[in-house]
Amino acid sequence: MKKICLFMVLALCSCAAAFAATAPSPIGDLKQKQSLGFDLTNSELTYRIWANEKVGLDVSAGFTMNGNDSLVSMGAGMVSPMTENDVFAINLIPGLKFGYGSGASVLTLVGGVGAEFMLVLSGISKDLTLSSEAGVYIGISSSNNKTNLLVAAAKDFALSPIIIRYYY
Repeated sequence: MKKICLFMVLALCSCAAAFAATAPSPIGDLKQKQSLGFDLTNSELTYRIWANEKVGLDVSAGFTMNGNDSLVSMGAGMVSPMTENDVFAINLIPGLKFGYGSGASVLTLVGGVGAEFMLVLSGISKDLTLSSEAGVYIGISSSNNKTNLLVAAAKDFALSPIIIRYYY
């Protein structure tokens, strides 16, 4: 999984020059819109809305079933642009995520800050983006009367998640 995520980021960076050759809509135009997305890694739906050019809000929710186990997750983060050009942006996203798994009765609360790497897929649509995030997260997980401290740096230094978003 780590190799796949690393490959995706390298592909994003190497494709930026190719997409720049087309006539893309600037990333600033996307900040006038809202977006719906799907997290391919965590099976979550995402929604992003921008309050202005400097601050946006991300909200996510997901439901996964694996046999008799199910997982429900919800999260929110504040999006702050760090740097951008017409086809590529890096955003800082501090946020919280809550999850509950029914199989082992696991309750998880995680907070952290990540750097999102976003590429406009202007060769396909000027309103379509692909992004991933790397960061540092800390939280707690409780299961069967046992509580654990969670500390992760981008899920073992892999980039996660992989999100495709459509702005409308």
